[in-house]
Amino acid sequence: LNDGYGAITIGSVETHISEEGFKKGLKPKFSQNKIGKKVAIIGAGPAGLSAATFLLREGIDVEIFDKQARAGGLLTYGIPGFKLDKHIITRRVKLLEEAGAVFHQNTEVGKDITFDELTNSFDAVFIGVGATRGRRSGLNGEESDNVYQAMDFLTTIQKMLFNEPTERIIDLKDKNVVVIGGGDTAMDCVRSSIREKAKSVKCLYRRDAHNMPGSRKEYVNAKEEGAEFEFYVSPKALITNDKGEVLGIEMAKTKLGEPDSSGRKRVEEIAGSAYAEEADVVIFALGFDPMEYPFLASNGIETDKWGGIIVDENYETTTPGIYAGGDCHRGADLVVTAVYDGREAAKAITGKLLA
Repeated sequence: LNDGYGAITIGSVETHISEEGFKKGLKPKFSQNKIGKKVAIIGAGPAGLSAATFLLREGIDVEIFDKQARAGGLLTYGIPGFKLDKHIITRRVKLLEEAGAVFHQNTEVGKDITFDELTNSFDAVFIGVGATRGRRSGLNGEESDNVYQAMDFLTTIQKMLFNEPTERIIDLKDKNVVVIGGGDTAMDCVRSSIREKAKSVKCLYRRDAHNMPGSRKEYVNAKEEGAEFEFYVSPKALITNDKGEVLGIEMAKTKLGEPDSSGRKRVEEIAGSAYAEEADVVIFALGFDPMEYPFLASNGIETDKWGGIIVDENYETTTPGIYAGGDCHRGADLVVTAVYDGREAAKAITGKLLA
């Protein structure tokens, strides 16, 4: 097939096989023999759900504490429904509930329940809270009502589709939307804006299409759906009116210079190239960092200079009995990597509890 037909879409093949299996009654197997141990999981995202799955398979009881109304984390609120059908997540959650998992939604650790309550009531704790803090542009005006961080934007749109309460309503109909960034999250924002009936959607990126960090497929899909792209441009300032509302964004043209220590060519701004881009809404998709949770430091759980939770080879943090994995440890990464971390951490927890 590779001779003239392109690469085999293995992901689609695997999805088809799995879905056919579920149609025929396929269910994951879980142990019916409980060993009398229980683990608290903070965060119902891919790392937390994975850890729950593999702990339940070993007969260990799990309770999951999550601040959102629905389980799934990034899978539910961060990835748009046109890329990931939400019934897949609800199906997985239901299977875990049938296996004995207890979900505590709308429960934020440190606010609705203390971290000490978890450590005192459970034999181990796994932290899988992700990395959802958007990197700031540092430009004046980014706190304006019509300027959004990518994850806040995507989460709000998804909550609106779920008819869940939101801090603010996003209405993009007949508006000019500008997205800054070139990763998959930027493409999610672009494609979501199109579906929200924006008048125009333009993605601005400081390098070229070849150097975009997101997947080629997402870029092609966005173009086919009507998004405009402008390359070799970088944001300089947000243009606001007397009310503090953003009317546009000042951009400067760029070029690629000498390679940096990683071998990637540096972005250089071209002097005197500034121009204004009209915008009713600006969305920044500049990457993500782990959130700062007070219960980490207060319980001796150390983090690195980027805010990621430090773990050893067994995914155990600097506090014995507390484990972590996924984006809160690695920084923003792939869903499959978070799932891997959850599995490996579950193995380590099982080994210690059975020792």
